[in-house]
Amino acid sequence: MKKILFIDYITTGEHADYNNIQIESLCKLDCKIDICSHKDSFTLNLFRDSINNLFVLPEAYYKKNSNKIAFTLSIFRRLSYIRELIKREKYNYIIFSSYISFFQLFFRFDSPTFLVNHYNLAILDGRRKCMIKLLAKNYIFISLCEPIQYFLKNNLELDSIVVKHGLFLKNNEKLKELSFHKQYGDYILMPASASLDVDLIEDILCSERFNAFLKKNSLKLVVKGKYKTKHENIIVLNRYLSHEEYHNLFYNAVSIILPYNEFFINRISATLLESITYNIPCLLSSKYLYDIYRTYFKYDAYIESSDQLITNLDKVLNDNEIKISPYKNMNTEKSDWSFILRY
Repeated sequence: MKKILFIDYITTGEHADYNNIQIESLCKLDCKIDICSHKDSFTLNLFRDSINNLFVLPEAYYKKNSNKIAFTLSIFRRLSYIRELIKREKYNYIIFSSYISFFQLFFRFDSPTFLVNHYNLAILDGRRKCMIKLLAKNYIFISLCEPIQYFLKNNLELDSIVVKHGLFLKNNEKLKELSFHKQYGDYILMPASASLDVDLIEDILCSERFNAFLKKNSLKLVVKGKYKTKHENIIVLNRYLSHEEYHNLFYNAVSIILPYNEFFINRISATLLESITYNIPCLLSSKYLYDIYRTYFKYDAYIESSDQLITNLDKVLNDNEIKISPYKNMNTEKSDWSFILRY
């Protein structure tokens, strides 16, 4: 039986949901699946009976340190550990769930090795383009959607294989333990993220009309991050949230707002896919992202201003069909690694 090694040497929980989706897909193959990662990089209880071996990267490799030399050494130690593991176990296929271009250049492997592109292509200057092209000589790139695949082909003349992110694995075990709904009532959530449209956020937070809309509909807007507002129906949540708290805050929202800016390109939004998984209507300001997932929405999900947000939210909140089932064609968002057996 062929052996696959699934690796996440970077994250310590941030990509756990993504990793869970990919591991579930891989476990459907007639192969032995080994995992090498930080202990929090996936949910072991979901796959305890499905995986062959788990190799946990030593906690000493993840000590928080702002010193660049110490960080560089920690990454090299993780990759060196992985290299020795691969030499010993002799895998047929190797998958890096995420990667850092610079460090990956110093390592190559004999078996077909796949690199999943998350944020790696978001900002590409001359140096980064050069690294991506060098990596393509020894690795096979994975794109999370067709537009990323097109970008690699058209701009860098590089091939890649599309393996979609996939919808989240539903887990409602801890949702009843902590309910933000009891504290806030019905609320709309604007979670913290990168590449945010600061002007749009300010427009929303300062809008008298939007605040009146919230009041009329007995709603609160919960904003995660460092913001200020004078409106009583807008709650700024500027504190650390545990994994359970964040998920409870997310899953109890009546709608999600994702105010991405124009630099949100060549990547996908896991937050959007989480909204789709749990049938929570989502509104977003990224035209790039909206165009990718346009066929999933039963409503107008694109926003450019607080006034447009009000119009689209009013439709979402008052259309019973959308409230019950805001998305369609969701079965096309599947992670599928079956192609790997052709290599």
